[in-house]
Amino acid sequence: AALYGSQAANGVIVIKTKSGMGQIGLGFEYSGSVSFEVPFRLPQFQNKYGPGMNPESWDFWASGEEPYYAWGPPLDAGLMAVQWNSPIGQGGQPVQLPLKSYENNLRDFFETGIIYNNNIAFSKSEDKKYQFRLAYNNLKENGMLYNTDLTRNVVSLNAGTFITKKIEVFTTTLYSNTSSGNRLWGNSDANNAVKSALFMPRSCNVE
Repeated sequence: AALYGSQAANGVIVIKTKSGMGQIGLGFEYSGSVSFEVPFRLPQFQNKYGPGMNPESWDFWASGEEPYYAWGPPLDAGLMAVQWNSPIGQGGQPVQLPLKSYENNLRDFFETGIIYNNNIAFSKSEDKKYQFRLAYNNLKENGMLYNTDLTRNVVSLNAGTFITKKIEVFTTTLYSNTSSGNRLWGNSDANNAVKSALFMPRSCNVE
């Protein structure tokens, strides 16, 4: 669920410039939208067995097995085990917690993303003399993953003047600034949060 660049699920951003041609007097335009995004489809997982490869027991710290293996003890069978979020009890030892399944833990990992998109523009022209259009776009996205965001500001100017009755000189200028307080790692990088979520045990509670 990338927010930016070639990895973005919504494709590329195409910016089309308009002119002020035909605008009588000073024109003003505004448009705005709010959209929401959630994962369209998630993989299906088994919820019968816990992490590890030992069907008899599991200890997150002592087993020495990768937690994304799913051939461990049965879930929802009243068994107890030391897990990743086990609190430290008396004597400095982790406390065992119930081995239970969380069927929607991957879906709970995501939030509802919100995208705010606002556009304003001023334009003016005088027949066979000049025309201009100055526009500003602000996009603010709160991503589907916790603490992910994207902000983009774009200013564009399209202006022209007639140096003769049949020859017009015009220019198009565009400035774009994109920022994010927490960019996602992508592809198969070990720091990719979505990749880690896909491999988390079915006994992992993310709420």
